[in-house]
Amino acid sequence: GEHADLLPEYHALLLGHALARLDDQLGRQAAREQRSADAQRLDAAAGQRYLAVLGRQRVLLGPGSFDTLSTLNNLGNFYSVRGRHELARPLLEEAVAVLGQRQGARAAATLTARNNLGILYYQALRMDEAAREMEAARSLRPADAAPWFYLGLIAQKAGDLGLADTLLA
Repeated sequence: GEHADLLPEYHALLLGHALARLDDQLGRQAAREQRSADAQRLDAAAGQRYLAVLGRQRVLLGPGSFDTLSTLNNLGNFYSVRGRHELARPLLEEAVAVLGQRQGARAAATLTARNNLGILYYQALRMDEAAREMEAARSLRPADAAPWFYLGLIAQKAGDLGLADTLLA
């Protein structure tokens, strides 16, 4: 594989990333079930794990490694979902830029990161930037429903109900 010479530490990083994702998902579940103490504990653990794994991946694997970029995107999405847009934005912007350079604009991972960035902008009420990201994603993969959906929501917020109906149909 890409990191065969680093197997023991690489496996530790994979495990750390998996545990961060698990804490992230369990934290979301606890929040949905209104178990706020559990949600806070799990979110704190997930954030710490993501940061530790990302820091070590950047050093060990490099900033362009697919594993590093996956953690970068997951951490950005973690912050975005929790409304911490100021922390999420630079991570997701970096993921889009590096994935675009490494894998190309049409690659699935690049489009996922671009969708996550567009959703972040939408949640932060930065509609021009959200529309730009979603339009780019839509033009690169027209069959993907997420950009159409968010472009429809953006049109709706702008008061263009005809366009919103067309996009959301």
